[in-house]
Formats: sequence, structure tokens, C-alpha cells
Amino acid sequence: SMGGIISILYANKHPEKVQRLILVNSAGLVKSSAQANALLEQSLKSNLVDMTFKMGLEQGFKALFYNKKHPLCVNMINNLKKVMNHSQDSKAFNLTLKESLKAIANNNVKNKIKNLNIPVFIVWGDKDPFLPIKYAYEFEKGIKNSKVMIIKGSGHLPMLENAEKFNQVVDFYSLFQ
Repeated sequence: SMGGIISILYANKHPEKVQRLILVNSAGLVKSSAQANALLEQSLKSNLVDMTFKMGLEQGFKALFYNKKHPLCVNMINNLKKVMNHSQDSKAFNLTLKESLKAIANNNVKNKIKNLNIPVFIVWGDKDPFLPIKYAYEFEKGIKNSKVMIIKGSGHLPMLENAEKFNQVVDFYSLFQ
């Protein structure tokens, strides 16, 4: 999500250094500061943050995955629980997460994507609860030379949750660029 924003901003600032781009469940299409504030407010109340801060890390981060029993989901949850067991690490993690969500909510790249004059491949998990599939098509609509590929049965992290399919899709795209 945030990686897409960073990549788009970088490609706009240094077009001579970017030949093509792959966006994966990217954030950045907030339409106004009022919408940004609403998104941030919603995010701070969503499964991810609300459960992380009020009910515990496990349920909040499981929301990133469609398949909650995926080994990487289980491993990620176990590792994050270890981090949250240390007071100092827990405080830093919570602050980082909140600031990341604010940065995502307040960075609108809608006017930047129209400047991309490179091939852009948009990959999206169809079960993403944070960035619904409609945003994949909004990116496609705003980027001249773009193509969308949907990975079925994947949430916000299709590169982890369905790595084999994701890599096949990216390899296939690379053949034609």
C-alpha cells in the first residue's frame, strides 16, 4: 500500500530512472483532505488498528490475509506477538503503525499517476479488506499504459499469501516489457 505511493512519487520525480512499475494493492487515491481524514479515522477504527491496540495484535494482522491459516500469516503473527511483549518495542511499533496510516491517508497520488509514461502493471488481491478491488481499476483508469491482474483468494498481501501465482503473473508481465 505505502510502497505504491512511494514508487509513484519516485517515478514522478525521477522518470529517467524508472522504466516500468508494478503496483501491488497500492494506496494513494484519496480524493480530498476531508476524505483523507475520514479514511484515517476509519483506519484507526478498522480491524487492523482497533484490534491491534484494543483487542490484540493477532486479530488485527490476520485481517491482512484472506487465508488466516496461511503459514506466513501464522508466522507473522507469532513474530509480531514477540515484538509486542517488549514494552519499548510495543510503543515503537504502535507509533510507527499510526504514523504510517496517517502518511497513507494524506498522500494523494491521483494527480501524479497521469504523469506516468511507462508501463504499469497493477496486481491486486481480490479479498483485500483495506483497499477494495475498485482501487485497482481506478489506478488503471488514471494510468495511460496500465494493465490490471487480479489474484483470486488473496487479501492485502498477495505476494505473500499466493506467492507462486504472484510470481507467475509478474514473470509473465515482464516477458512483454
